Amino acid sequence: ILEPFKSNVKVQLSNGNYTFTDNNGYYQIQADSIGSYTLTVTPPAGYTALPASVTYNFTSSDTTVTRDIALQPAVVFDSVAINVIPMVMNAVQGGAMPYWVEFTNAGTTTLSPTVALTYNNYLLAYDSCTDANAIPVANGVVTSALNMQPGITNNFISYFTVKPSANVGDTLTTLYSIATTSINKSDSFYMIIEGGVAAPNAQRVTTSITTAEVASGKDIVYTIGFKNTGNDTAYNVVITDTLSNLLKANTVQMISSSHTCKTTVKGNIVTFELLNIKLPKATTNSFKSLGFVSFKVKPLPTLVAGNIIINKANTYYNYRAAQSSIATTIVKNIITPVRITNYELRMTSERQITNYWTTSTEINTSQFNIQRSEDGKAFKAVGSFAAKGVGEYQFTDELKTKDQLPKTLYYRLEVVDKDGSKTYSEIKQIRLNQLTNQLINVYPNPAKDVVTISSKEGIKEIKFINQLGQTIKQLNNPAEHQTINTQQFAKGVYIVKITTTNGEIKNKKLILE
Repeated sequence: ILEPFKSNVKVQLSNGNYTFTDNNGYYQIQADSIGSYTLTVTPPAGYTALPASVTYNFTSSDTTVTRDIALQPAVVFDSVAINVIPMVMNAVQGGAMPYWVEFTNAGTTTLSPTVALTYNNYLLAYDSCTDANAIPVANGVVTSALNMQPGITNNFISYFTVKPSANVGDTLTTLYSIATTSINKSDSFYMIIEGGVAAPNAQRVTTSITTAEVASGKDIVYTIGFKNTGNDTAYNVVITDTLSNLLKANTVQMISSSHTCKTTVKGNIVTFELLNIKLPKATTNSFKSLGFVSFKVKPLPTLVAGNIIINKANTYYNYRAAQSSIATTIVKNIITPVRITNYELRMTSERQITNYWTTSTEINTSQFNIQRSEDGKAFKAVGSFAAKGVGEYQFTDELKTKDQLPKTLYYRLEVVDKDGSKTYSEIKQIRLNQLTNQLINVYPNPAKDVVTISSKEGIKEIKFINQLGQTIKQLNNPAEHQTINTQQFAKGVYIVKITTTNGEIKNKKLILE
């Protein structure tokens, strides 16, 4: 009788090396020397492994292990899980933005879940989906699976393009959910749209976690992306990652991969081998030339605010010993006493840049210092705010010498603790030559109850668009100085799309408090 397999189950040898079952439920693991070893399985929640451990005698370097291991439910329960992973690590104007959507029946009963991916159709254009059952709907993609057996994982790729009209600095928010008759889980993530070209070998990481989250054992998630920019098919892709000594290497857990992947953890070195995947070159098929691996790991519980965890991986294409590796971008995770849930820069006039940030956790925080830099390296303070214990903040930087400044400015938040210790937010950048002209004004900004829109060009249409790309209010042929009551709008960030009488479209970012 054919039984369903389970991916990403941890299998460990008594020498400390461990691996995970791949997309097809198989695993491979190396013993460092000939001899007898015990192999132990870590079953998923709600299951027991039979047998829980097995002893093998490795008589040669290529000993084959053929023992099947059963996972049996310990309790009866319904559970589902979903992961949505961008297959490019940074969003750029006009660039491809494919999402890998993976959902699992993580319980012990047969389920028929519905999966929804909601995107901002103001910033993204939908192209296609590898799931033939997926149905494009207004700013979303919906699919379902009938009678998923326990442990089964399905996946599909939804292909999008970042619209060229999107502004650098816009927040690309994506929501995803999975639901059954008894369960509904949802989550979201966001990326900041950049200029230039997406990096072919790059990483994404949980940028910061708080000291409280460290103490509770929160995971840090790493996603390593790759793209075949060579001149031939990449049959094999191998990624190596030497983990920081600030991470607990024995807590690595595989999340997902774009292709069948053999994962090996030896000490603090993680190796991902994607063999015989026949990755086409980007000039042949840009979408299919992409791939990724994603995993999570816990930080040391002794870390304190200010600790910075640095990670860099190396990627080999058509792996050969003599071949040089391609280094991914370096990513940093900062341990902070503050959880900054959103940090944005907004241009509110030709000479004003507003820093806007929100916090969900503040522990012994004294103040926030807003710092500016012209090169992204040397920062100076331009303002300060006393911490108020979780909430929303904004600071407007007045540029008195804009014409003498470089085209790009950089900002960061210096978080000062009550004991004088300091940590820093991620660095944000803004291009001054993207400041819109003042023939059209939206004010006040941020606003509370009312906002006024004025134009010297004449206005044909005004649309208020939320972060999901939904038009929540539209005015046709408004007055030259149109005042709109915004009390019925939810707080947050909006795009005001203004069409002038001569057909030009102007986009303004509006904050409602």
